[in-house]
Amino acid sequence: MKTLSKIFKDNLSTRGSNSSNNYQRKKHQNEMFDFLELLKLWPKIIGLRTAKVTEPIRISNKKLIIYTAHSAFSQQLSLMQSQILEKIGSHYPKSKHHIRTLSFVTKDVHFSEKKTDLLSGKETKKYMKNNRLNKYSPTYRNLFNEASKLFEDIENDEIKDSLIKIYITSKNL
Repeated sequence: MKTLSKIFKDNLSTRGSNSSNNYQRKKHQNEMFDFLELLKLWPKIIGLRTAKVTEPIRISNKKLIIYTAHSAFSQQLSLMQSQILEKIGSHYPKSKHHIRTLSFVTKDVHFSEKKTDLLSGKETKKYMKNNRLNKYSPTYRNLFNEASKLFEDIENDEIKDSLIKIYITSKNL
């Protein structure tokens, strides 16, 4: 199977030499950078846990644009920019001509479509918030009736209400 860089090399070598940019292309012909290969090896470069909350998107003006799940990741990774560039360079020595800086962009929407938190595997708070029981749903009503029967002997209404809420919350998890 041909890699993307080989396809580009073959395509560049078959072009005519009349173009003014052809000299530039031939000069860097052997230095093609395979972005798809970078995507494939991203977890190895950045680490498995960090790769779950980051994703390289594109290279623009010798800057690798990377989406992150949270601004804290963007901040921390921007402080580690030189180490990340070294790791990319160690896997791809020819990348130095194509990637000079990194730009971390927080795009939580890109990662929040998944219902589980990528680091812990638990459901995200946003998902849980959007899928809470409301007091008019049949499930809530059934749980409320169960809890009311269970705690009907309690005379203090404030304690009874608190226990009913705790019961419903624990059953909803």
